[in-house]
Amino acid sequence: MNLFTYQLKQAFLSLKNKPGFVFSVVSTMGITLGALLCVLTLAYVMLLKPLPYPEQDKLYWVEHGLADNFGELRNSSFSYPGMIHFYEKQNVFSESALLCFGESLLASDPAQPLVNTTFVTPEFFSLTATPIALGRAFEKSENKDSNSPVALISYDTWQIEYNGSRDVLNEKITINDVSFKIIGVVAEHFIEPEIFTPGRKTQYWLPWDYNFKAKDYQDAWGNVLYELAYVGKLKEGYSQTQAEQKISPFLNDLWQENVISMAFYKDWTVSLKLKSLKSIIIGDNEQRMYLLLAAVLGLLVIAFANISNLFIARAIEQKRSLAINAAVGASKQQIFKSFYAESIVLMLASLTLALVITSLGFGLLQYYLAEFIPRVNELAINTFTLSAALCCLVILALIFSKLSSNVINYRALNSSLQSSGKGSGVQVSKKVRQALIISQVAVTTLLVFANLSLFNQSTSIINTPMKYNVEQVYTLDLSRSSLLKWNSDEVLSLLKEIENALLQLPEVSEVSQSNSPMNSNTANFTLLGQETIFSAELQDESGYNSFHLLEQPLLAGDWFSEEDIIMGRKVFVVNDVFAKQLAANGNAVGMKISMENEIDRENNAVMRTIVGVVAGVNLPNKAVAPAQAYWPIWKGSDNFLIKVKPQQNLSREQVVNTVKSVTHKFTLSSLERLSDVQANMLFTQYTTAITSGVLAIFTFLLAAIGLYGILSYSTQIRRFEIATRLAIGAKKHDIVKLIFFDNIKALFFGILVSGLLLVTLYLNFSELLINYLSMASIPPLILTLALISLTAFFACYFPLRQYINKPVIDSLKNSE
Repeated sequence: MNLFTYQLKQAFLSLKNKPGFVFSVVSTMGITLGALLCVLTLAYVMLLKPLPYPEQDKLYWVEHGLADNFGELRNSSFSYPGMIHFYEKQNVFSESALLCFGESLLASDPAQPLVNTTFVTPEFFSLTATPIALGRAFEKSENKDSNSPVALISYDTWQIEYNGSRDVLNEKITINDVSFKIIGVVAEHFIEPEIFTPGRKTQYWLPWDYNFKAKDYQDAWGNVLYELAYVGKLKEGYSQTQAEQKISPFLNDLWQENVISMAFYKDWTVSLKLKSLKSIIIGDNEQRMYLLLAAVLGLLVIAFANISNLFIARAIEQKRSLAINAAVGASKQQIFKSFYAESIVLMLASLTLALVITSLGFGLLQYYLAEFIPRVNELAINTFTLSAALCCLVILALIFSKLSSNVINYRALNSSLQSSGKGSGVQVSKKVRQALIISQVAVTTLLVFANLSLFNQSTSIINTPMKYNVEQVYTLDLSRSSLLKWNSDEVLSLLKEIENALLQLPEVSEVSQSNSPMNSNTANFTLLGQETIFSAELQDESGYNSFHLLEQPLLAGDWFSEEDIIMGRKVFVVNDVFAKQLAANGNAVGMKISMENEIDRENNAVMRTIVGVVAGVNLPNKAVAPAQAYWPIWKGSDNFLIKVKPQQNLSREQVVNTVKSVTHKFTLSSLERLSDVQANMLFTQYTTAITSGVLAIFTFLLAAIGLYGILSYSTQIRRFEIATRLAIGAKKHDIVKLIFFDNIKALFFGILVSGLLLVTLYLNFSELLINYLSMASIPPLILTLALISLTAFFACYFPLRQYINKPVIDSLKNSE
């Protein structure tokens, strides 16, 4: 141990004299290992780390599978009465909780912001062992049907809204017209299960009785609600399969009884499935995680090849000092240990940098991607991270040491000293050099092509113009008092007054009672007298003047009229893309179409007449304008589009005060500029573009450094040959061609290997990759091959310049 400590000290002193070598190794490995540790820890947290709840392996989310008459699963959410019945009658869970997720209006705040609320039964807090920082959680006496207006708040809400005051337990808040007494604060370290969406953090926990779905859906067996969730702890003695077999029949029979009068649900069935809580939280991110791991491992391969070249060059440089050590009795094992000591020092420095980068990576992931990646808020440098770092240190140090010692011919070291090194230069075999070039080119080509393809696709979608005005338009959603009847004259009168009041604001130029043009869902349509099914994006609730407000051109027919809205006429407006699907000449005005699932009281399909055709517009995350149908707004809708004058803005406070000046029976739910909605919808594309662009650049730079190192070394060991060829009359361009064509075979094989790897990946992950490999992939492929070829050419040429641009005699003198 004392000898190895001495060798570590000597290695440190030796490396101090080689700052360039140290910087190259530490920076390359530090950045690469930092990315690797970050992704490995993320994979561990997502895929392997148990959930932080007691008996987490017994916690299940119940899927309410709704299958149509063909047996196809159409929905996996509960109906409100179905969930209540299951909660009250089930006997397979020892404990279970009801949850309803949503955004609610905090009416007690003058700005009336929307806050994240989760309505739960008390069992939620025992199932998750929720720690309480102040006060208490819900008790059994506050269970369903108790109507106890109490609330828990999150730790962040406590700190931000109440400055961490302990008097918060004396405070009351008003949410959705109900006053709640704050009874507790959830602890800071509580990790909320991300059941609804990744990154969502509840600000207020409220009793189940006050959920916003209870009043309108308590008897609606035919309506399923995605905001509802059911979580339970399986009883001892029950397996997942046994529980499913027991719970499905009794709920299916009850559901059939309650929808028997609904022709739409004829021959539909309900089946209940149990899914582990962990699988629900992870969702469909497992495959993406493996792809990310593969990308980072690819970077590691490139970095490893680069560092291998540096260690080989370093070993050759140390040949004479090693020969002296061998001459005075150093064994082969002792020489290996000297290499190992140097590798340990370098890997320690690299891992120190790697841990810093890992920590920064965690922060970036938590700041930017918490809403997209589950459990990302649990990321921290933990035992797994440190264990993985230690394994990397030991393994890489051993590999680099072995590689360096294999370069050195121990038996030749003594003779090398005796001959002063002439004619006995240590060289890396041509096969090893060719293998390094092939591996670098193969991995680099694959990774650069993949990242450029992702970058190209993302930027193409981001840069696709919307074709209508989003910068000057706001979308406004109002909430109405529970005392108002949905379609009363009072409601219609108040909505008209609010619209007129908004028009009086100096910043406003137009107002339309209309839904956001970015809210759409796919629907199926059928022409009158035909069976062909057409699929299009249904733009729900468009106002009679919304097309003019959005500057969406009318191509044929007419827009909705105000009378169409008031009378509730059965009409549609379609875009030109959909019109050309319905009629070859695009003249769809006057055609009658029905929409799947829209039936009248006699269970007949409702036929709607197309009254106009408008220009197609692009939607966020769509590369081309989709087929669209526009449904007229319901006259009692509380959604508006507001267009402001150029260079003007609209604040939430302005709209709140404007609505209050008309009535207190309507409150502001949300106000967003359409350009902000568009940016939020494109966040994934922005993230993909930035990540893939950075990875492509980083991969290319690593590969360029590696290829330059290998080809530079190849040229260096042939300098005597090059000088000799020049001495006997070879021209400079002949030498350049010689070196380039000697290496082109390895480059070609590297590109061929990358092609084979790509085909293999496509065959195994075709469903995942089919959207990324198309004619649009040709430009990234050409760019990738061009970059690799240019890099290889310059890596061959620049090291050669020092030999072909100086007197031949100098090269001959300096050659061993």
